[in-house]
Amino acid sequence: MLNYHEMTMTESRDSPQRRKQFLIICAIMAGVLINTICLSGILFPVEITEGIYPGGEYVYKFLVKDYAASAGTNVLITEDLSIPEDEQADLLYSVFIDDMTEISEGNGRFMAGLLTDKNSDKSIKMRSALLEKNPKIEKKIEKLKKKKELNDLRHPENILYESGELPSVVAAVAHFPFTNGFVSALMFSYKVLPTMQKWAREHIDEGSPVVVSSTCSIKQQMCTHYVPLFKADEFLLGRPDTKAHKLELQKSKKPLSSSSILKGLRKLVPF
Repeated sequence: MLNYHEMTMTESRDSPQRRKQFLIICAIMAGVLINTICLSGILFPVEITEGIYPGGEYVYKFLVKDYAASAGTNVLITEDLSIPEDEQADLLYSVFIDDMTEISEGNGRFMAGLLTDKNSDKSIKMRSALLEKNPKIEKKIEKLKKKKELNDLRHPENILYESGELPSVVAAVAHFPFTNGFVSALMFSYKVLPTMQKWAREHIDEGSPVVVSSTCSIKQQMCTHYVPLFKADEFLLGRPDTKAHKLELQKSKKPLSSSSILKGLRKLVPF
């Protein structure tokens, strides 16, 4: 039996059948994309209520990256815990500690990790399982440094686990759809996070850090986002606030030199 491609393979590219096939494929792809965007919450309002952030010992990886990278980091942590990816809800939390109106994309600081429950033996075992990964990670770091592959040190799998205590506090809470895909990551970065941070700037004490923490359920297709209303500085876990981080970024910028420009040109046009 011949399929549609075999029936049209001898026809020219400009034939009506080819054009029709192309339009049908485009229509299907557009429909899938629109459906994904709708499921990801583009029409869903970010409604903020009051609740309680659970708090507890937090075993985490600290990164300076685009905030969308938090989802991939959580996947890595589920692998380190040997649990299914769809069981991360209320276990894995991301903590975004920079006000992104002040920091350029890709330079935001966040943490991703396990928020433990001291009354749960399972949670305590998970904590130990993550921290026990550090010796192996340290060996990888040493190898990368010897090879001078320093860029790889920024990858989540090459970052050590740390631990600290996050307080249980009254928080602003928002629930938002989640599809565990790139569109959900975009919805968070460009809709949920700006809305939560704007709300925080309007309601928390002036000078207090703008912090957002999130946990997501793949099974329920929903994320819960928190803005701590008190003790937000404790969520930084000893790190400087956004203003100080911004100053450090400005200091670390190297001015363009003739040698660096020449080096860049050689990559494009060898000479």
